[in-house]
Amino acid sequence: MEKKLILNAYTQMLRIRLTEERLAKEYIEKNIRSFVHFYVGQEAVAVGICMNLSQDDYVFGNHRSHGHYLAKGGNLNKLIAELFGKSTGCAGGRGGSMHIIDKSAGFMGSISILASVVPIAVGAAFAAKKQGKNKKCVVFLGDGASEEGIFYESVNFASLFKIPILFVVENNLYAVMSDKSVRRSESFDFSKVINGLGANYYKSDGNNFFDVYNTTKIALKEMFETMKPSVIESVTFRHMCHSGPVFDDEIGYRIQDDWDTRIKSCPLRNLKDNIITMGIASPDTLNKIEEKIQYEIDDAFRFAYESPFPKPEDIMEGVYNE
Repeated sequence: MEKKLILNAYTQMLRIRLTEERLAKEYIEKNIRSFVHFYVGQEAVAVGICMNLSQDDYVFGNHRSHGHYLAKGGNLNKLIAELFGKSTGCAGGRGGSMHIIDKSAGFMGSISILASVVPIAVGAAFAAKKQGKNKKCVVFLGDGASEEGIFYESVNFASLFKIPILFVVENNLYAVMSDKSVRRSESFDFSKVINGLGANYYKSDGNNFFDVYNTTKIALKEMFETMKPSVIESVTFRHMCHSGPVFDDEIGYRIQDDWDTRIKSCPLRNLKDNIITMGIASPDTLNKIEEKIQYEIDDAFRFAYESPFPKPEDIMEGVYNE
C-alpha cells in the first residue's frame, strides 16, 4: 500500500476522532440539542470501506453515522452546522445527528430506526443497475440491526435480483447493552445465514484499517464479478456508551471489551504506531497533521456558531420531493 494512501487513512481517522471528541464536549455544554451516538473506536471501518469508493458512489448510514459521512468525503462545516440545527447544515438543520444527508458527497442518507435504511439502499442499488450506472452502493448497519427481519429480506431480494450492493455490519458486540448471547442461540452462525441467502460473506478486523481496506477491495471485486450482494461483518469496539458523550464501564456489561482491551485495540493508535515503525512519517509530521485538523475543526465550529437557524416560514421546504 502506498505511503500516501496510509497517511490519508490516518488523517481521515484522526479527523473523525477529534471531531467526535469536540462534539462530545459541546454536547455536555448543551450547545448541541440533537441526540447523538458517537463513533469513537470504529473509525477504521468507515475509512477502510470508503477509501475504496469514489465520490459518485452511494453510501447509506444509520444512527451512528458521523464517521461514515466524513469518510465518504462529507463537508465538516455542514456536519457541525447540522448538529447545531443551523440552516447551513447538510440537511438544512432539520435532521440532526441521526438524519444526515448530502447527495453532493454521495451520502444518500441515514436513518435512526434500526435497519430501516437497508431496503432503501437496496432500492438505490437496484435503480443504478437498471439505469446502467456503474456505481458501488454501500449501506452501514450495526449487529443489532442485522437481526431485524428487513435485513434478511433485503439480502434475499438483492441475491434473487442479482443486485450488487455491499452490506457492512459493524459488530461492536452490543445492541445498546445487550450481548449477542442474550440475542442469538448458541448454534446461530451469521456467515451460514448470509451464504444461505445467496450473498458473499466476509469478516474483517474492524480495529485494523489494513484488514478492513483489503477485505473491502476483495468484496467489491467479487460483488461485481458474481453480481451477488456482499456482506462484510467488521468486528470492532465502540469506546463510549451506546448514546451520549459518556463512558459506561461501571455498569458492568462490558466483559469482552473492557477499557484496557479497547485502548490496546484502538485502531487510530495502532495505525499511528505502524506509520512511525514503518518509517512512513515521523512523530513531528503526525503532530503537524493533528494541528491542521484542529484548525479545521475550530473553523467548522465557528461556522456553525455564526450560521443562522432555519426560517420558520421555510418549515415545509423539503418535506416533499420537488
